[in-house]
Amino acid sequence: MSDYQSEKHFQTGPAQSNANADLLNPSSDQAEIDTRRAQVNTILVNRAALLARKKIAKSREEMLEIVRFLIDGQNYAFEVSQLREVCTLAQITQIPCTPEFIVGVVNLRGQIIPIVDIRTFMNLPDHGPPIFNKAIVVETEDVCVGFLADEVVRAEKVAISSIQRVLSSLSGITADCLRGITSDHTILLDVSLMLANPRLYASGILNSV
Repeated sequence: MSDYQSEKHFQTGPAQSNANADLLNPSSDQAEIDTRRAQVNTILVNRAALLARKKIAKSREEMLEIVRFLIDGQNYAFEVSQLREVCTLAQITQIPCTPEFIVGVVNLRGQIIPIVDIRTFMNLPDHGPPIFNKAIVVETEDVCVGFLADEVVRAEKVAISSIQRVLSSLSGITADCLRGITSDHTILLDVSLMLANPRLYASGILNSV
């Protein structure tokens, strides 16, 4: 009788049946833990792979080397490949009957270089007389010009993908001078477009030096 009652008690009720199943399968909790661990490991491996792909893509991203300079506290830049040199201005010879943006010429190792005030040339706001400190000399096959800069900051590399196209409404800058603006609001100027501007040739100064 006692054996019958014991067997009946062991098989009574669904809750008791679940408990009995757990007793019969003591490793069920461990299996669930192992499954969750595997899921977490899969997530971590996928995240690591994604980060690795992003780092590889960033390392392969096309870069542009620029020289950053200041005019009235605003950062501007030229592409390094378009620059010839940066020189300190010791003496500028003024030329009569030239446009306002032509501040004069300098003798750079025997070559006469016209010096252009970028602010006037690009119709930037006037914040007082220009600082005759540095000239960034740019050159193409036919033209060599020096552009005034208050200070030359540094050369650096920026991702080409970070350069945004801008409209000519940016601080009054004419569209034929712009290449774009970087993520830190440095205005990138296009030397080729600037040197192709008809106003430079209309002044006559490029043809006479």
